[in-house]
Amino acid sequence: MDRLSSFLLRRLRHVQRRKTRRLAVRTGLLTMTAAIVDGHVVGRFTPAFDQSYLTGEAERDRQ
Repeated sequence: MDRLSSFLLRRLRHVQRRKTRRLAVRTGLLTMTAAIVDGHVVGRFTPAFDQSYLTGEAERDRQ
């Protein structure tokens, strides 16, 4: 049962991440581009807004 439950939890996390990415693309927070890596077509997500003003410090960036 442990293997099955861990598999199901991983699958739920994967589905939730995919929904979140789709919503972010739909609302304009992310942009998706296609890239070819080792012969496979993969999606690459990048922020749709300018990140140059972000410092990496959460408190300072919120201001």
